[in-house]
Amino acid sequence: MCCFPSLSNIYSNIVTAGLSHGEVLLPDSLIAAVGETVVFTTTVTPPEAPFLIVTWSFYDIHGAHSNIITSSNEDLTGPAYTDRITLFRANGSLELRNLTLSDSGKYTPVSNVVVTFSSTDLVEFSSSVRLSCSSSGSSLSFFWLNGSSEVTASDRVQLTDGGSTLTIVSVTRYDQGPFRCRVFNPISNGSSDPTDQKYSLTLSPSQEYYAEGSDIILSCSADSRPAALYKWLLNGDLLSDTGPQLKLMNIQMNQSGNFSCRAFNSNTLISQTSQPSVVNVLVPVSNVKVNSSTTDILESSSSSVRLSCSSSGSSPSFLWLNSSSEVTASDRVQLTDGGSTLTIANVTRYDLGPFRCHVSNHFSNSTSDPVELLIICESFICDVVFLHFILSSMYFIGDHIFLRFPASVGPDNINLTISPSQEYYDEGSDVTLTCSAPSRPPVMILWFLNGDQLSDTEPELRLVNIQMSQSGNYSCLAFNNRTMRNQTSQPSAVSVLKCKLGRNDLLQPRA
Repeated sequence: MCCFPSLSNIYSNIVTAGLSHGEVLLPDSLIAAVGETVVFTTTVTPPEAPFLIVTWSFYDIHGAHSNIITSSNEDLTGPAYTDRITLFRANGSLELRNLTLSDSGKYTPVSNVVVTFSSTDLVEFSSSVRLSCSSSGSSLSFFWLNGSSEVTASDRVQLTDGGSTLTIVSVTRYDQGPFRCRVFNPISNGSSDPTDQKYSLTLSPSQEYYAEGSDIILSCSADSRPAALYKWLLNGDLLSDTGPQLKLMNIQMNQSGNFSCRAFNSNTLISQTSQPSVVNVLVPVSNVKVNSSTTDILESSSSSVRLSCSSSGSSPSFLWLNSSSEVTASDRVQLTDGGSTLTIANVTRYDLGPFRCHVSNHFSNSTSDPVELLIICESFICDVVFLHFILSSMYFIGDHIFLRFPASVGPDNINLTISPSQEYYDEGSDVTLTCSAPSRPPVMILWFLNGDQLSDTEPELRLVNIQMSQSGNYSCLAFNNRTMRNQTSQPSAVSVLKCKLGRNDLLQPRA
């Protein structure tokens, strides 16, 4: 007869009920003789419905694993246990009969799980690394995790030495971990500390874009004992700066890029590189100018004009304005060269402008001075009254008269006033007539008496020592020599009476 000390320690039981899964610990060690029968009871409370799956496994003294029975829709019994076992599905207990010496064993719990590296200074795509897992305990099995995912063998990943050694060939940035080694035997399990360090990389001030000339401080920290040593990288290239802070004073555009820090523990020989933080340096927008391919354009279906906008600054965006309205692309309007060039085809008198170019980047903007176009129109009907004022700006082609239409306004709302304002004026009085009309540029003025043009052209018509012969209906005409528009006031009557009366006659004003 032979005894089996701690017989229960070598058996592992897994039960699945519904969607739950778990290992079931056995209550106590079992001692039995060769040929006898033992029952491995569980601590599971029997569910209302039978377990979906029950699995019993056995680990020998060398750690080799064998299946005793897996019971689901059908029972799969290991060859060594055929006709020797009975499974109780209600609570997952197992009866083992006809015991043999090979059914016994003694196990030591898992402890002190440690991972070591072959190298920590790795180059992406060209370096390889070997991670070795060591542990106290007997009959050990090994299981590797990268983050929360199981590591399995592949073209680049090798698991050797019973799974205790993990080798990664041609490392990539996705092989940074953290890696953990989990070790277990039939009676216990343990896990190593993660291979990475907790680190953080912060920028101050924190913003998406920085103006050239700004001051920026990058700070790197990592949980490490002893304190970590720090190095800095820009776009993957090692900088000469060391220490937990990198100060970038009066930063320039050529310093834009991906900054990262590397923390190194000189005792564990473990290093970790932070995720990169992007620093975008931009030059503010300035010196916005608009150039026109021409400023004198004939209104026709074949004419066109091109406006080009230039500026200093980085990453500019362009917006065109016609007066206060945004210019958008259409059949006649094209925006090219990233929006910096505006081309107008089939020019009309409504394309006068003024045009402005508004340039912006992520933190600055500026607008050009206005540009006004001179549109030459062939369908203008002139008024003979003010024709002599515009002869100097006329063009004759065949039977057509061409006038320039600049980007101006008015005249509008002409107004004629008389001072002093009264029904009759004594001969010898002083009378002032004032003509006004809002306009840009200021209007030219013509004065008329009873429809006949006077020689006066100023906004004020001064009638000093007025005589009866100057009685009549006065009017003024306002003319804008840029818009080619004119407006005539309503007539105002001036009645002059003779101061000295002869034969007691009242002299009526001359009509």
